[in-house]
Amino acid sequence: MTKQNRSVVILAMVIIFALIAAIGFLLVRGSLQDSSNPQSSFNNEKVEDAVALFSDFKACKEKVLSQYVNNSHNPVSLPEESQFFCWNKEKETFEKTDFGLTNENPDLSRDRLSKTQSADLDSDGINEEYILQGGKLTIRGNAETIWQSADDWWVEDFAIADSTNDGVADINLSVWKSGSFGKFKPIWVKNNDPSVKNHFFIFNWEDGKIKPVWQSSNLDAPNCQILIDDINDDGENEIIVLEGDYADVPDCSGKYIAVWKWGEWGFLNEWRSEEGEFEGMGVEEVGENKCFIGF
Repeated sequence: MTKQNRSVVILAMVIIFALIAAIGFLLVRGSLQDSSNPQSSFNNEKVEDAVALFSDFKACKEKVLSQYVNNSHNPVSLPEESQFFCWNKEKETFEKTDFGLTNENPDLSRDRLSKTQSADLDSDGINEEYILQGGKLTIRGNAETIWQSADDWWVEDFAIADSTNDGVADINLSVWKSGSFGKFKPIWVKNNDPSVKNHFFIFNWEDGKIKPVWQSSNLDAPNCQILIDDINDDGENEIIVLEGDYADVPDCSGKYIAVWKWGEWGFLNEWRSEEGEFEGMGVEEVGENKCFIGF
């Protein structure tokens, strides 16, 4: 073998070793990314078994929550990039405004780890505790557990308020579950979609028990956060929703803020913001108006 041939062989071996090292680096990097990013490990279409699919979703959700253990989103100061939306009575629509806050320290918390509200919905003169922890809503009263959300649900958020404007406070839930429908589905639907999607459920107290009032099928966009208030001063409540994107599952981060209102049987969309990036939202007094803020 000539000196020139040996140089060519050595150069070829160097190139081969370099390629092997580069491929190995990319494989290791991809493995690390998959293990640190729970979104990459959840595939909503990979199995037809609804139970297994939800179990996978729940495990990924728990990984997402673990990222917030040391950053539980306590009330925060208003970020500079926050957006204000107020009702314009003359135009009868919500408009983005540049007003300043009347309250210098608004409660703009969105705690992904836990949430608790107190209310006397069973009218016994004693408040129940409504506790959301790890995707499960628990209702406690008189030191006892009265009700818990189903094991095959993941409750993203909840609100205690009259969402149907019938004068009765409702238990309103943003729920992830497998299947567009429950035990019963429309006669024209042959197969229940097993994928895990977001739903809006309403419950009431009736005869001392928690009973469903209205339950949606799969929503077009997941509800990441729920606020219920009379935001346009018409004497009836609206639902202000932080809408996410199924592409971000299992995380639920805001892409839009939308306003919905109860119709005869279901909710009608009254307004939706332009696309943005919202971590959370709140309702505050801005000047003489009650406005909602996306931050």
